[in-house]
Amino acid sequence: MQPSVMRGSNLLVQKWGYGHFSTMGVRLGSAEMSAPIQRGDIMVFDYPRDPSTTYLKRVVGLPGDQIVYHDKHLFVNGVDVRGKALGEYLDAERLVYLKRYREKLGQTEHDILINDSATPWHGSSAYDLPGQCTTEHETIRCTVPAASYFVMGDNRDNSLDSRYWGFVSAKAMIGKVVYIVAPRS
Repeated sequence: MQPSVMRGSNLLVQKWGYGHFSTMGVRLGSAEMSAPIQRGDIMVFDYPRDPSTTYLKRVVGLPGDQIVYHDKHLFVNGVDVRGKALGEYLDAERLVYLKRYREKLGQTEHDILINDSATPWHGSSAYDLPGQCTTEHETIRCTVPAASYFVMGDNRDNSLDSRYWGFVSAKAMIGKVVYIVAPRS
């Protein structure tokens, strides 16, 4: 989730309203979700391929949305959400410079990273996307079903997300990240 969430960051997660009752890794129960999820929210959820693992990604598609990822551009309901180019970003772990762009999803503006040397999107037979998605060459098109969300990482070329394993069910949502404390240097 770089550059929004750096490795080692501490997160404050609002769990109230998302119908997922747990403490210290023990799930106590579940209920209907009463808190809204909006495009641009960073959500914590049970990983769809292994619910014992907790994941963190940004919501880019709500139920009913048309999502297209083509040539490293995200289109939500026909609108390219990538904004202006910003300065380059040094990925200190990989020692590579990435392009940084300002993206706007709903009322949320955040930075995304793009690696020009990576392929735009590469489907794999290891991942079976749901029937609401179609792929053609390096383009993916999806219609988000009811009670589901399409999520992506901000480091677009280094993120295992809905482009590879499909949608996140509303029942899998744990909570919304409301505060990020960057790690100490």
